[in-house]
Amino acid sequence: MMKPDITIVIEWENVMLADMGRSIRMLERLREQIPALDRKVEVIVLFNSDRIEKSDLENELSRTLGLDENNSSFSVIVEEAGGKHYYDLKNAGAGLARGEIVVFLDSDVIPEDEWLSSIIRPLYEDEKIKLVGGNTYIDCRGMYSKAFALSWFYKLRVNKNHALVRSNLFHANNVAFRKEMIMTHPFPEMPEGVTRKSCVMLSKQLEREGITIWINTAAQVSHPAPNGIHHFFIRALAEGRDSVLFENLNTPASLNKSYFEKFICRLSNIVTDRKKVDLPLWQVPIAIGIMLTYYTVALAGAVITSVKPGYAKSSWRI
Repeated sequence: MMKPDITIVIEWENVMLADMGRSIRMLERLREQIPALDRKVEVIVLFNSDRIEKSDLENELSRTLGLDENNSSFSVIVEEAGGKHYYDLKNAGAGLARGEIVVFLDSDVIPEDEWLSSIIRPLYEDEKIKLVGGNTYIDCRGMYSKAFALSWFYKLRVNKNHALVRSNLFHANNVAFRKEMIMTHPFPEMPEGVTRKSCVMLSKQLEREGITIWINTAAQVSHPAPNGIHHFFIRALAEGRDSVLFENLNTPASLNKSYFEKFICRLSNIVTDRKKVDLPLWQVPIAIGIMLTYYTVALAGAVITSVKPGYAKSSWRI
C-alpha cells in the first residue's frame, strides 16, 4: 500500500473496562467512514501483550473491519507494546504513524456519522491549525449514564449549530494532530501514580507555547459511564488519587475545598440541565445520590492518597 495520508491510532486497553460491544461498533463505524474520505488511511492498533493475545485481537479486527485481499481503502497494523498503558500506547502509535495527520480514537468510544471527516477537515482547510479535538459526551442510555453525562468531566452532546471553536483542553480519546506536532509534543509523562492527566498537561503546555487547541463540535463520539460497580469505585478512587498527586491537594483544607466545589457545581447540573438529557424530575434525587456517592468515594481516594501515597500510587489502575 502507498504511504497513507492519515493514520488512526487506537489503544486496545479501555476495551477491558467497557463493553466489548462498544469496541465492535467503533470498528464498524470506521469501516463505514474511512472509504468515504477518498484518502489513503492506515489504522494502528496498540495493545499490551501482557494482557491481550495478539491472535485474538487480529481475528476480531479482521472480522469486524472486513479485511480481505480486495480491501484498498485502508491497512491495519497490530502492534505489541508490552508493559505500556494508555498514553504510552498513544505515543508509541504516533511514532509508528506514516500519515501526515494522526488521529487518536479510543477503543471504548463510538463515533457518530461523519466523525472522521469532521475531525480532519480543519487540518486540510487551514495549514495553521495544528490539532483538532472533537466533542466527547457520555452515552445517555438510562438514569445512571445520564447522571454521569450531567455531572462528570465531559460536556453534553451538541445537537445543532456545530462550529470550530477555540478551547483550553482536548480529550485524548477524540483528537487529530499533524504528525510533526504530536512528534514534537507527545503526551507527557505524568507524576508517579497518576493515570489520566497527560492530556491536561499537554493542553497547558500548548497554551504556554501559544498553540491553539481547536474543537470541532461536529466530530462527536459517545463515551460510556463507568461500567459496573467495580469500575465505578475504581474510577472514583483513581480520580481522587490523581487530583491529589496532580494538583497537590495535600492538606485537609485544600481537599475539602476542591471536592466541595465539585459537589456543588457538578451536582447542580443535574437539576439545571436535566431536560437536555431527558432526565425525569422524579429521577433527579436518585441521580444526585449516584454522583454524590461517586464524589464521596473520590474524596476517600484523595484522603487515602494523602495518608498512604505509596499504596495509592500502586492501586486503582484505569
